[in-house]
Amino acid sequence: MSIAIGTILKSVGLQGELKVSPLTHFPQRFRQLRDITIQKKGGQSQTYRIEQVRYASPFIYIKLAGLSSLEEAQLLAGGSILIPEEDRMPLPEGSYYQFEIIGLDVYLENGARLGRIESIMETGSNDIYVVKEEGKEFLIPALASVVIEINLPERRMTIRPMQGLLEL
Repeated sequence: MSIAIGTILKSVGLQGELKVSPLTHFPQRFRQLRDITIQKKGGQSQTYRIEQVRYASPFIYIKLAGLSSLEEAQLLAGGSILIPEEDRMPLPEGSYYQFEIIGLDVYLENGARLGRIESIMETGSNDIYVVKEEGKEFLIPALASVVIEINLPERRMTIRPMQGLLEL
């Protein structure tokens, strides 16, 4: 399995540099990469060697070997930069990647199934898990006081909702 760490926004300059929006909390990792896989909008993937990386916050500019013109690089615009899952940066205990959380089944403490996490909203303070089931939507705050357990092998999350949370 591969994970996306960036989205190619457009080509820049006559030498075909790529402007990338990072999808990682570890943008410095781009300097550590030798090769990347780019999945184009159409779904085809190809591996490229990185020649140069530079940063201009919040973007990253990457020059790839074999791309020497603006036109060649522009063909990759809209593509995703992928790395193998095993190359992901380690997180502190109790922290998870979004791709690990999305798709988990959510249960209440009493064992009743609430639904499945469809997406995650980043609010700046704490994430909000968007849980959906049979046309209903629940917004569950990613707080230690609410999320009791995350069991990735069983693809399961157990929550203790605050009073009134599920009636909203």
